[in-house]
Amino acid sequence: MKKILVGLVAVVVIAVGANFLFPSVNSLTDLKKINYQEAFNQKQSEYYVYFYQESCPLCLQFSPELVTAHNENNTPIYIVDMADDSNLDAWYDWDAHNQEYTKVIGKVENGVQVFNEGESTAKYPSNEGWVISTNDKNEIVAYNDTPVNNRSPQSGEEIEVSGTPALLKIKDGKFDGYAEGVAEARQLLATYKK
Repeated sequence: MKKILVGLVAVVVIAVGANFLFPSVNSLTDLKKINYQEAFNQKQSEYYVYFYQESCPLCLQFSPELVTAHNENNTPIYIVDMADDSNLDAWYDWDAHNQEYTKVIGKVENGVQVFNEGESTAKYPSNEGWVISTNDKNEIVAYNDTPVNNRSPQSGEEIEVSGTPALLKIKDGKFDGYAEGVAEARQLLATYKK
């Protein structure tokens, strides 16, 4: 009987100790919030930084998977609220993108497309993210909505999030992976080694 009692006490002590060292969380809000500039400065040798917004439906979809990963695998995860004013500088500059990747390439005259010299739809392939449309001035416009953000930042200052959810993996204080969108983030999250 004494051995059983000692065994039960040992199990309870181990369970309490494990919960103290690796406490479980119930929701994303239970994870530690950081500023984007702190992304490379955490103590663990391997961890994730999750960029999200409460108003983002895809973030709401992915957040329970992060909580599960944290609870089941003791995966260290820090969160950055991209709606917080202190994190606004981490956003990709979509205004500059739009200026660079929006081009008037012709016009429509009497229902006929007339392209500017040297321009054609062939220069702007859809498989590279280009969309050709006509605006309210009857101009033919080529627009590329694929971000060209830094997908391998080496410091917090280099982070450029073009959309949420986004996930950054840090290992030994250095960049080890970046993902945007649920599918990419799932794949990156699966690379954690306990």
